[in-house]
Amino acid sequence: MKRGTLFISAVLVLLMLLFMCLSAAAENVSFEISAEKEDLRTGETIRLSLTFKGTRDVPEPHFTHLDAFTISYIGPSSRVAIINGRYSSSIIHNYHITPLKTGSFQIGPLAVKYNGNTYTSNAVKINVTEDTAAPPIPQDQVYGTKPYKKTERVFITLTPTKTTVYINEAVPVALRLFARDAGVREIELPELSNVNISVGQFDKPIQRRVVIGGIQYETLEFNTTMFATSVGQFKLGPASLDCTVVMRDNLPRSFFDDNLFGNMFTSAKPVTLKSEVMTISVLPLPEESRPKDFRGAVGSFDLDVGLSAQEVKVGDPVTVKISITGKGNFNTVTAPVISATEDFKLYDPAVKQNKNSKTFEQAVIPMKNTINSIGQIRFSYFDPVSQTYHTITKGPFPLLVTGSDAGLKAKTIDAQTKEKRQQEVLGKDIAYIKEAPGALKIKGRPLYLNPLYWLLHVFVLLLYVGVLVYHRRRQRLQGDDGYARKLRAPKQARAALRSVKALLAEGKAEEFYDGVFRLISDYLSDKLHLSPGEATKSSLVGVLRSRGVQDDTLKMLEDILSACDKARYARIGFGADEMSKTYQQLEELIVLIGKMKL
Repeated sequence: MKRGTLFISAVLVLLMLLFMCLSAAAENVSFEISAEKEDLRTGETIRLSLTFKGTRDVPEPHFTHLDAFTISYIGPSSRVAIINGRYSSSIIHNYHITPLKTGSFQIGPLAVKYNGNTYTSNAVKINVTEDTAAPPIPQDQVYGTKPYKKTERVFITLTPTKTTVYINEAVPVALRLFARDAGVREIELPELSNVNISVGQFDKPIQRRVVIGGIQYETLEFNTTMFATSVGQFKLGPASLDCTVVMRDNLPRSFFDDNLFGNMFTSAKPVTLKSEVMTISVLPLPEESRPKDFRGAVGSFDLDVGLSAQEVKVGDPVTVKISITGKGNFNTVTAPVISATEDFKLYDPAVKQNKNSKTFEQAVIPMKNTINSIGQIRFSYFDPVSQTYHTITKGPFPLLVTGSDAGLKAKTIDAQTKEKRQQEVLGKDIAYIKEAPGALKIKGRPLYLNPLYWLLHVFVLLLYVGVLVYHRRRQRLQGDDGYARKLRAPKQARAALRSVKALLAEGKAEEFYDGVFRLISDYLSDKLHLSPGEATKSSLVGVLRSRGVQDDTLKMLEDILSACDKARYARIGFGADEMSKTYQQLEELIVLIGKMKL
């Protein structure tokens, strides 16, 4: 058998083994949908969750249309849990849905295809009624679940620095949580609904104290940036924030104890705060005075360029490091173009991006020794503050190239000459034509005739059966407490028997009888799946008799427990002979019960 064939067969077998092992331990994937609430009013927005249990790899389903609802994707969240030693994972894809008309509607069942499998969910029913005016709410129960009102104690606001922006312009956005005469706890990161507007991640919140209209508030400020990806008018928001609002007791309050995270509160209530909706007007970038090399960068930037070496040989690389710093939308910043000529060979740059900088490292190889510099590098951008285009120019950059470019050609020519010379030498060999084929025989044996081939398959099959048996036994041990206790009872009894024998040898009578009683109690409790409180002499004898244990074995158990009671409570039977007799009966009892199928 050829080595290559055997190697490929071994790899295939190992892959099959890995697949079978993984399939034996894989979790079952289930798919379900749930709504935040089932009774809505027109215009009210709730969360719809698509949960996949048993995996964290299912991507966002293409779920873009619902009858009588508008829908927008919020984002995913994943969970991992270990309960009783069992690992479980799930991923939840969250959406916001808003009803457009009244009636009773059903969402689902939904079907999602993933990795060749189709997962089908349950269905949920949503009842939608007209939005009628709500009755007046007491001031101490107003939590800002609708856009900001002056009577609210806890509310959030959404404030972009500009509402008229250019396309791709990075605009700071602040979401502020206000609270007065109330505590706010268990605050989650805000969520922001948007269409055609990209919103970054929120930074770590900043806590401040402010006074508005003579009223003091504690605030928590979340900052991020946004930029529009299309021209037109779009809605930003509403932003939502989940938290728990805790109202303060009606006690006198001083200025200094009004802490957003104070402890003197009662009446905790989880709420979802919502902000107002902002209208963002997005303008196109002006065509007038736009540079020819402008590639979409929007912001205020600076350019720095450096070379990794000032002197190189022909054919050796030099790295051009281009750093762009400043403020703006770095997603729109691309690498400035290095003038490409026949004298240089250029490679794609490596990119590193931070919050306020972006670096490009590009390898450049000079192909001639007549090169004395790398030409100018230009970078153009649009500044939305001054509403003008700017171009930064750096270079040229001196570069000394040594060596001969003829050396590269010489290597190529030498290689071709050598190959040609080798062909000529080989051409002098003459192989005469054979008139008869001679004796023929099979070179190597077929793979299926090799015993190792079948032995490897048998080994894989046995290993798979072993993994499957081990996995099922482990599952039963985790889910069946009675089976686990019964399985570990003999091992624990043997260990306890050795301890009792050691106490017998040392002549410690009181500890000996305590150990005997504890051994029998624990052993029979595990074998019979009884709680520790049920392990009395009468209950143990009764349960064993009901399971067909013979009278002589029950008599032996009663004698041992009676000896333990006398020694532990009446202080009788502490002699060496009595202890040895009890130990012999104990050994015999453990062996007899171990052979029984209880």
